[in-house]
Amino acid sequence: MSDKSSSPGLTEADAETAVPRLAAVVGGLAERFGGPPTLGELLELLGWSLPTAGDALAEAVALPQRFRANVRGGRRYEPPAGSRVPELADAEFAEAGTLSLFLAERVGARTGRPVTVAELTAALATVLGSAVASGAVTLADVEKGEPVRLAPLSPPKRVPKPRVGDVVAIPTPEGGHHRLAVILARDRFGTALGVLRGTFTLPRIGGGRPPEFHPRAVYTEEQSIASGAWRVVDHDPSLAARFPREPEIYHRADTLPPGTVDSAYGAAETAAGALRPVDRDEAEAVGLLDGSYRQTYLSADVPGLLERGGFSF
Repeated sequence: MSDKSSSPGLTEADAETAVPRLAAVVGGLAERFGGPPTLGELLELLGWSLPTAGDALAEAVALPQRFRANVRGGRRYEPPAGSRVPELADAEFAEAGTLSLFLAERVGARTGRPVTVAELTAALATVLGSAVASGAVTLADVEKGEPVRLAPLSPPKRVPKPRVGDVVAIPTPEGGHHRLAVILARDRFGTALGVLRGTFTLPRIGGGRPPEFHPRAVYTEEQSIASGAWRVVDHDPSLAARFPREPEIYHRADTLPPGTVDSAYGAAETAAGALRPVDRDEAEAVGLLDGSYRQTYLSADVPGLLERGGFSF
């Protein structure tokens, strides 16, 4: 196998490995939609799925990343109206995110540093072009074997990269007050927030009693931080250390392999992969039983979630 680079930092071998992963993403969309997705829908999903958490990227980015695509004859691709991406569940975003993270890590391993968004976009473009040209993926509005060229629509907005221990001020939906949250982790699940109880007129933690956390972390992405909608108002790693447990996501019992945990109600998982069974009360509290639970939330939805008392807030 040649080690020739097929895009800056991405080897030919890595690109070949990534093509079946992209095919799995497209196959999942086809199953969800009842037919192949459009190129526009695939690019929209990929644009929401860049690995903004963790250390794979060199900078924080305001999602979604948008792309310009050219197809046969250099024709500018215009996506059709009526995208079905808003109908997708966590699984499709997670699979696309896994692909993006794989590419970022492989490019980073070759360059010896976190990758820029431009470098990751180039890697995605290489894999997408190869997959479409070879027929490994089927898209509703691109012919089999048709060449596709991909580039960022505009340069990514560079913003300060959040750190564990940063305190962010989340405006309440009605305005005038804030909720405060501490960044507990930036890992493979996303960015974990520990939310402090109560609302604050001034977005700062006073010097009185130690702050009290809600018991469960919320996983989200960093778009609201990158856009400035959530301001970083302090940095105190000791606050993150006070959170009662390592951040977790939850799984329904019917999504776990038989014998994984001894519980009929599901399990909680840390980013390190440790699983613990949950009882009925906890499963009901987080929304596993009624289907309302989400492993991650769009940051734009978090203020409303907290206001409604969702996720045991």
